[in-house]
Order: sequence, then structure tokens, then C-alpha cells
Amino acid sequence: MSVALSSLICVSNAQCHGAELLVAAASDLAGLHSELISEFQKESKTKISFTFGASGQLALQIEQGAPYDLFLSANEEFVLRLAAKKLIDSKSVAGFAKGRLGLWAPARSIKDFEDLLRPEFRHIAIANPAHAPYGMAAKKALETNGIYQKVQARLVYGENVRQALQFAETGNADAVIGSWSFLINKPGAVLVPRALHDEIKQTLGVVKGARNEEAAREFAAWLLGPKAKAVLVRAGFY
Repeated sequence: MSVALSSLICVSNAQCHGAELLVAAASDLAGLHSELISEFQKESKTKISFTFGASGQLALQIEQGAPYDLFLSANEEFVLRLAAKKLIDSKSVAGFAKGRLGLWAPARSIKDFEDLLRPEFRHIAIANPAHAPYGMAAKKALETNGIYQKVQARLVYGENVRQALQFAETGNADAVIGSWSFLINKPGAVLVPRALHDEIKQTLGVVKGARNEEAAREFAAWLLGPKAKAVLVRAGFY
């Protein structure tokens, strides 16, 4: 594969090589995958390995033959495009949650986007809108709020929503606009109004020709059920 994997994280309840089910997952799920696995394995013995990254990058990897079994995207369009190319089983495509945007400044008080115009916010982190759904949503929210042109020069881009958060956590950005699933427990974090951006539709699809198709369908069906929904809602999805 030609896509760099440096921005991706492989985590599992088993060793990544030899896991039965390989899941390509949007970075906004990184904080709750362990709970999802734990709850799922109360009903199944399937071992699961997650690889996290920007949804657009993961979709490109699937196009290039990456051996994933299941794709969990933060944008339904990436899944639909793969289905149109017959790389995802179109009958398996389903929405399993919707994400929310949050705004957080680790060292300063912030209440809304207008505060980003203050001179102390020299660097504002978002995920790269070229391939990251939360970056697309952040850009759209700034545009809808009418301040995108005013802050554009201050934006710094993470390869995915997790890296954007890391910029703020390490002091390389003064604020971050990212996934509420990462910010929900951060002191001073603010939930961005849904009306400011398009819906962030978490969408899944089983990869055609998957080596572990039965396990992928089993986990996909579980993700659409009430137990997974409860985990997702607690993490800030709806």
C-alpha cells in the first residue's frame, strides 16, 4: 500500500497479527473501542483488532487492497463510494451513530467560536478536511459562523481528529475543534451546535471478499443494537 500508516494506530484485545476480525475505524472511536469489544465479547468469542485513522485514508487503503474485514467510517460518503466500486457489500451499509463537534482550549477559557478571534488563540487545531470528516465539519462550522476567513491562517491540521487533539494537549495548538467523544470529559470543553455543520454520520460496511466475513457481519449487527448504542451515547455520540 502506498498510503503512509504513520498516523494510524493498531490496537486490539489480541495481537494485531492473527486477530480474527480486522476493523478499520474512524479515529473518533479510539476512546471507546475497548468497551465495545468487552461488551461484544460477552456474547461472542470473536477476537477483534482495530486500526484507527482518518476515514478518507482508511477508505483509500481499502481501495488499495488492505485486508480489513469491516469499515467504520465517520462519513457515510466514504462507505457509499466503496460500495459503488463493489469493494463494500452495499447491503451491509448502515448508520450506527452520529458524531458531535466540540471546542476546547486547554489553558484558556472559551465559550464559542467568536472567542477564537482573540489574539491569544494563535494556533487552532482541526483534522485535515481533505480526508477527515471532523475536519470537514470543523471547516463547515467555521464558515457557517462567519469566521473561517478570519482564522484560516491560524489553523493547524492533524492527519486525523485524534492527532488534532494531541496538538492541543501538547501545547502545539491553543484550541482544538474536534470530536466530542474526545472532549466530553475535558474541563471547559464546549459542545458545538449541530446546526453549524452537516451531520457526522458514522457508517459501517462489510468489505467484499473479507476473510472473516461472518465475524464482520456478526459485529456489524451488534453495533446496530442497543448495547452498542448505550456505549456510544455515553461517549458523546447520538
